[in-house]
Amino acid sequence: INGAGQRLLGFNIDQAGNEGNQLQPIKVSRGTITPQATSQVSADFNLDSRVDASGSDPDFTRSARVFDSLGTEQSLELNFDKTATNEFELTVTDGQGTTIGTQTLQFNGSGQLTSPSDGQVQLNNVDFNNGSAQQDITLNLSETTQFAADFTTESVSQNGTGPGNFESVSISEDGTVNANFSNGQSQAV
Repeated sequence: INGAGQRLLGFNIDQAGNEGNQLQPIKVSRGTITPQATSQVSADFNLDSRVDASGSDPDFTRSARVFDSLGTEQSLELNFDKTATNEFELTVTDGQGTTIGTQTLQFNGSGQLTSPSDGQVQLNNVDFNNGSAQQDITLNLSETTQFAADFTTESVSQNGTGPGNFESVSISEDGTVNANFSNGQSQAV
């Protein structure tokens, strides 16, 4: 409602994202948006082919931030250990050091990942032991390479979010009214 008592009318959108068919006053909920558990992590690395296959401590470690079903930020530690020529063993642990998955990564003579062939590592029934639901996470490493260069992280991204509090309203170019939340998410209203 503006200062003149006028209401903004539009076609409301339900929880499933379906647009209504009758004009009605737009209502913006000022609550909290539900968190979304991470189901996909994409990470692109270069693993240094010059490292000796020692089999001891990991040769390269990186963290990936993820969210559980309660919206709690969790950490996955990705530990890479060279085990043979053109081969690294990936061990994924949670923030407490508990192993939640392992995968042998194999590369061809051009430094491209060949196994797993689709670059996907499945982490099933991940339990963060905090009351959140177990979740499956797919780790996409399809762009990871093994070249004679330093270990590098090109990118790490994931699709989960924590809970978010209402912050503002915006209107997109196509006229959609969006509620914007503190976790960076927006929701059409």
